[in-house]
Amino acid sequence: MLFLVLYLFCLFTALGMGLYCAWTDLRGMIIPNSAVLAVAGAFAVFALVNLMAGAAAPDVFYGHIGAGLLMFIVTFILFSLGMFGGGDAKLVSAFSLWTGFSALAYFLFWMTLAGALLGVFALCVKKAKPFKTMREGSWIARLQAGESAVPYGVAITTGAFVAFYMAGYFAPEQLSLFLM
Repeated sequence: MLFLVLYLFCLFTALGMGLYCAWTDLRGMIIPNSAVLAVAGAFAVFALVNLMAGAAAPDVFYGHIGAGLLMFIVTFILFSLGMFGGGDAKLVSAFSLWTGFSALAYFLFWMTLAGALLGVFALCVKKAKPFKTMREGSWIARLQAGESAVPYGVAITTGAFVAFYMAGYFAPEQLSLFLM
């Protein structure tokens, strides 16, 4: 039972920190490093709990580490080219640890789709300027002031939620592995 509690704590910590990152990105276009570290740290505890409970062999996590490293390299290159924010790059890398290669495609697809929808919304807001009052420094205020910006933390978190579901983290068969 303790392993199940720890397993769920790690999952909800990662997803909760993703929601927090999405919120702070919407409010001020910032993704806190502490929240990204919490997502990655929750994965480390999650992996340890899986190993201790006998729910996964150690080699299972090589794919998770590989996916995290691959996405770190890709997003670092995109950041270096000015195409991606630093916080976004770190958050994608942290959530890629969670997805591994098995759910990475789901994560990237839904992240990209949500990002595209945010981008279209941003273009419409930038052109039409429909909002009269906004919080200073918020994403909407920046758009209406003519800046081109998308709070990609929202898209990243959306992709993570779908990837966690598709990875089977909440499936009854998976949860039953931790009932000892």
